Amino acid sequence: DHSLKIAQISDLHLSADDATHRDIPVREQFVRTLERALEARPDMIVLSGDLSADHGEVGAYRFLQKCLDTITIEDLSWPAPQLATYPYHS
Repeated sequence: DHSLKIAQISDLHLSADDATHRDIPVREQFVRTLERALEARPDMIVLSGDLSADHGEVGAYRFLQKCLDTITIEDLSWPAPQLATYPYHS
């Protein structure tokens, strides 16, 4: 099988704290979405769109890095898993 399974998570709108965005608890929602994506054992995870809610808020990116640091090679299916981030703007 030569297929490539990509999990894309877009427009996170993370904040430096546990604030909501449009009444959505975005940090909690992102963690659940990431866990669900990892259950599918993708070859690659792509984060795209607005990663932070407030123009490159450092705390938002620290939280994101903390979440991504929990991903291990065993979580992904390809022998050389990749993680790519393509923010639309910060």
